[in-house]
Amino acid sequence: MKLYFWTLSSVLLIVIILFLSFYPFSISEKEPLIKHQDKLAHFLLYFSLTFSLIKSFKEELFLFNPFFLSALTSFSFGTLIEIFQSVFTDYREGSFYDAIFNFLGIIFVLILFGLKKNLFGGRNQIS
Repeated sequence: MKLYFWTLSSVLLIVIILFLSFYPFSISEKEPLIKHQDKLAHFLLYFSLTFSLIKSFKEELFLFNPFFLSALTSFSFGTLIEIFQSVFTDYREGSFYDAIFNFLGIIFVLILFGLKKNLFGGRNQIS
């Protein structure tokens, strides 16, 4: 029986992102531990989602052009969430800067896969 680790990881990350994006957390007046920690969270979540989707599409689902599909899926998902936050909630607002940090996380994964291929060879080329 084949285990779909990366596919399940991708689904779990999508659920986590949806929860964090739409749950009405209480707003704290305390100074955050790290300045702009929300932007760091956006970067890391979309980095992780894109990485997981690449591995899923490439190694488990065998989809054509997994790098492009993963980037497109992550970017579209993140953009829709930012739009839906503004349209469907009164306790959240979509942010252009959040979308930028989502995009940066996505691009960073693609760069790392490209560097891995260039430095170590292998079949992880971006196509």
